[in-house]
Amino acid sequence: MAQILVALRPWQWLKNTLVFAALIFSRRALEPDAVLAAGLAFVALCLASSAGYLVNDLRDLAHDRAHPRKRSRPIAAGTVSRGTAIALATLLAVASVAVAALVRSAPGPWPIPFTPIPAIYLALGLLYSLVLKRFVLVDVLTITQLFLLRVVAGGVAIGVEVSSWLLVSTFFLALFLGLGKRRGELARMGEGTAESRPVLARYSVEVVNVLLAAAAAALLVTYVLYTVSERTVELFGTRNLFFTTPFAVYGVGRYLHLSMVPERAEDPALVFFADRPLQVASALWLAAVLVVLYA
Repeated sequence: MAQILVALRPWQWLKNTLVFAALIFSRRALEPDAVLAAGLAFVALCLASSAGYLVNDLRDLAHDRAHPRKRSRPIAAGTVSRGTAIALATLLAVASVAVAALVRSAPGPWPIPFTPIPAIYLALGLLYSLVLKRFVLVDVLTITQLFLLRVVAGGVAIGVEVSSWLLVSTFFLALFLGLGKRRGELARMGEGTAESRPVLARYSVEVVNVLLAAAAAALLVTYVLYTVSERTVELFGTRNLFFTTPFAVYGVGRYLHLSMVPERAEDPALVFFADRPLQVASALWLAAVLVVLYA
């Protein structure tokens, strides 16, 4: 059971917390019905993402066994059989759609109900595992679509429109994290990373560095402009959201720094759980946002 839990990668569920973005920024985080809907959406996407990770590990079995670190993954190591992984992935996929059916989203601006969203997530994840991860930049851009889908899912679940600012910020955040992960993997090329992820052989460290810096700058500029835009000020009735930007700047800078350090370069979720300064900056940013919006 412990190995099955590891194969599900529960630490990656951190990414699914993006479904709560619409809840927080629509100022509905104190409404029980909205919180329940967003919570069910979170659970549905966690089930779907774990199913996707199992499929991805099955697809990359040969590559993972050639990697000095990934060979210890349960499926690659043989501690979770292929049959078990297939059955579990199927069960999780069905469960995610079943949980999604429990979301009674209020009428909103989105033309779709919440129920098919986990299926869309699974389909895009499967397409990524089978085809899109082989192409330079297409792999990272596909990851950004999964991030955007999480944010949209949160809006659909509670029946609110997700602002363009939030979508653009999420796009650059996902691009920044995805490029940071590639930068970290490139730093570990000597440890067999290219064998595990062949597309890395077609990446250039210099190009990734430029794109990573550009994504970081775009993310921060977008967020700052969002906090001071007249639409934001009118919506929230305050200009104080700008004072959350120091925490955002530190968090982005901290992750950018860690992505350049080979010993620390890892998956973004693992970086977050291993780095206390990043955790503190994120907690302070969230606390500041909640104070500004709800106090």
